Amino acid sequence: MAGDTYQWLYVWEGCVQAYKDTLDGVCGAVVAVGVEVTGAGNLDDVVYYYADGKPTRYAQVKYAADASTAVGEEYLFKLSGDGGPSILQKIARSWQTLIRNGEQVQLALLTNRSPDPADVLLKGRDTRTGLLRPRADQQGPRSERGRARARWAAHAGLDEAQLLALLDVLEFHLGREEPLQRKLVSRLMQVGGLHHDDQAIMTGIQWVTQQVINGKRRLSLTDIRAAVSKLGLLAGRSVGPGTALNGEAPALVARPRPVTAWQPDRLGVHRAVQEHDGIEVAPLHRTGPRRPTAPPLAHGGRQGCRHGRRAR
Repeated sequence: MAGDTYQWLYVWEGCVQAYKDTLDGVCGAVVAVGVEVTGAGNLDDVVYYYADGKPTRYAQVKYAADASTAVGEEYLFKLSGDGGPSILQKIARSWQTLIRNGEQVQLALLTNRSPDPADVLLKGRDTRTGLLRPRADQQGPRSERGRARARWAAHAGLDEAQLLALLDVLEFHLGREEPLQRKLVSRLMQVGGLHHDDQAIMTGIQWVTQQVINGKRRLSLTDIRAAVSKLGLLAGRSVGPGTALNGEAPALVARPRPVTAWQPDRLGVHRAVQEHDGIEVAPLHRTGPRRPTAPPLAHGGRQGCRHGRRAR
C-alpha cells in the first residue's frame, strides 16, 4: 500500500466516524474531515473537526515500506534529506502556529512504524491514549527520563514547560500496519450500518482520492452522506417500514454484534479500546432495531445530542 493510500484510509476512517456520529446524535461529534489543509504545517494530513467546542484534531501520517527504523529519539530528531527540520521540530513549530491565537487542539502522529522499545520517553507511552504523559514528566532533571526531556526540549526549540504542554496533546499511535488499520475501519463501518468488506473500504478510499484530486480539502457531513448514498455503501438491513434516515428513505442500517470492551480514551475519533491501539467504537446497548436520530443543526449546536461515556 502506497503512502498516499495509507493516508486516505485514515481520512476515510474520519468520514465514517462523522457519518456514525450523526446517526448516534452524540455530543462532540465529528462534523467534517480535512485533508492536507492549509495553515496546519506538517500536521495537515488528516484533520477532524468537531461540534460542541471540542478541540480540532490535527494529525500527521507517516508510512514506511519496511520496519528498519522504529519511532524513537533517533527517528524524531533526524533532519530531513535536504538538512531541513526534523519530524519533532516540524510538529513543535506547527503546534506553536496552531495555538498562537488561543485555539485548543489535539495532535497525533499516525504511523505503521513500531515504537523503539529502548527509547526512554516512548517506552512510557500510554497505549490507551497514545500520550507520553504523565510518565514523561516523572522523575527529576538528573534522571534518565529528565535528561531525555531536556534533549527533546532543546531539539524542538522549546523550554521544558512548553515541551510538556506539547506532549499533553500529542498522541503517538504507532505500529498501525495496513492490515490492522483496515480491520479497524471495517469494524467502524460495520457499527455505522455500512458495508464493511475490502471492496467497500476501497470504494471509500477511492472516493477520498478523487476529492483530493479535485482540490477539495474539507469533506463536510453533507459530502460524506451523499457519498455513502451514491456509492451504495449502506448495508441492506431495514430498521422498519417507512423509517427515514435523516431525510433519506428507506433507511437501511446494519445491526452488528455489540462491542463490549470499553476503556477511557482521548482519541476523539474512536469509541472503544482494544488491548493494543485498537478500534474504539461505542458499545451497542440497544436490544431492538436502531432508531436514527436527527442530524446536527449546525457546527456547535446539535439536536438530539446525548451525553454519555465519551472520549475526552
